[in-house]
Amino acid sequence: LALGIMSLLAKAEVVVVPQTEVLSIKKTYTATGQDASAELSYEVLPISKSMSTKVTASGEKQVERKASGKIIVYNDFSSSEQKLVANTRFETPSGLIYRIKDPITVPGTNTVGGQTVPGSIETTVYADVSGAAYNSSLVDFTIPGFKNDPSGRYEKFYARSKTEMTGGFVGMEKLVSEEELLAARQSLQSSIEKSLLAEAKSQIPDGFIMFDKAYSISFSSKPLDDGGEGTATLTETGDIKVYLIKKVSLDRKILAESPEIKEPADNLTLRGTKDLTFNPITLPEGATGQFVFGLDGRVMAVWVFDEDELRNDLAGQSKNKMISLLPSYPVKSISGSLHPSWKKSFPTDPSKISVQIRVPDYATR
Repeated sequence: LALGIMSLLAKAEVVVVPQTEVLSIKKTYTATGQDASAELSYEVLPISKSMSTKVTASGEKQVERKASGKIIVYNDFSSSEQKLVANTRFETPSGLIYRIKDPITVPGTNTVGGQTVPGSIETTVYADVSGAAYNSSLVDFTIPGFKNDPSGRYEKFYARSKTEMTGGFVGMEKLVSEEELLAARQSLQSSIEKSLLAEAKSQIPDGFIMFDKAYSISFSSKPLDDGGEGTATLTETGDIKVYLIKKVSLDRKILAESPEIKEPADNLTLRGTKDLTFNPITLPEGATGQFVFGLDGRVMAVWVFDEDELRNDLAGQSKNKMISLLPSYPVKSISGSLHPSWKKSFPTDPSKISVQIRVPDYATR
């Protein structure tokens, strides 16, 4: 009875060291946004954060400032890109006019999953007139310059707010020395950037990689507010766009371009991809366009195998047969221990055989 009970409690632990290959990487890669068919694509994680601090004020001054904010311009007209010149007007439903300072090129439409997706680009617009009347919440825009276009561009080109329109002001404002204002603004921006990056790292979806420096960030300032007792309140807002790469796609790309690897990419996995040195070459302006970057360092290719199949092959077999399975699997070594210790064969139930994969360490540089 005791022997029967011990047999029921029998289990085994198998340690497998898989085949590996260390690869030296120093290449340039190009990822495409919003393209499900692309071999290598990226996604954008946008985050915004504001912080404030008080600075010493030495008086007041009369100021006039125009509101500004970020918009996304859409091209639902054709697959051809559309150039918009500097000072192109954007109009809200209430008739407020905002303009872009620099020319932009709006990408054409794309086809994703059989559906037409408008091309888009992010840009900043500035109010035509100074004052708080142009501060507004999120709103849609038309392009007056296309209003009489017979081809229908007026209906198919449009824009939507990404941020509120802020900063418009006419009146007396607290006077702060340029040196103190610059130091306070730089300190705020540094704190905002650190906070945004920490938040971005906590929001990375499973299966994606966030490389260091794979982001763009912009800052905007609100007019100084009265902080009371001879001070002014400085408020800065940071908008970050983090570019995320899908790990499995990048791993396959690296494996496919490594001459040392003769196996199909599905038979291997890579370790150390996120530890490669990242060098941004071209950051896209938004969720579309090309993201060009360089990677430098070392990764380890690890051969994978079917663990369930190994358990089934071992179930009920003598421990001595374990070594004979080596040629059937892409492994360097295999060892095991049986419980109770006097057992000479593996349990007949595969679920009682645990498999541990032990990958050797390697230097990433």
